[in-house]
Amino acid sequence: MLSDFVVVLSRGKVVQSGSLHQLKKTFSVGNQIKLSRKKDIKTMSKALNFEKEKKKIFSKISEKTRNVLEKLDIEQLDASSIIIKSGNLSNQELSEIIRDIEKTLSSKYYVAVNSCTFDDIFREIDKIYEKGKGNEKQILQNFKNYANYVKSKS
Repeated sequence: MLSDFVVVLSRGKVVQSGSLHQLKKTFSVGNQIKLSRKKDIKTMSKALNFEKEKKKIFSKISEKTRNVLEKLDIEQLDASSIIIKSGNLSNQELSEIIRDIEKTLSSKYYVAVNSCTFDDIFREIDKIYEKGKGNEKQILQNFKNYANYVKSKS
């Protein structure tokens, strides 16, 4: 948090660099809506089946909310939670979705909203380069930017 310039390494290579603000602006996943299944006798020992749980959630929410969620990144977070990355939704859209989710799903799920952290940013960067989507020219340019930055501070 105190750094004015950050270099991100992935699998031993420099993959991104810049100020924390630049990285957050480029790789932010927006706010995240976390749905955690409430524990009961039936669910205590069962791990969540992501696709089945997603269908169940989509069948209960309004069509308007479902249409928006279908365009967002939804992932299984752990054995009992799903995370919905809000991307660039406006605050109003996000509020409407949360209201609908709480109204229709609060008896079965805990609902929490978290803002994007720098850990989330680093995970997003890692995902891009893990899948081989990283642009080699961009990586080299980022490293040159860092080298120039270091020279300017010397």
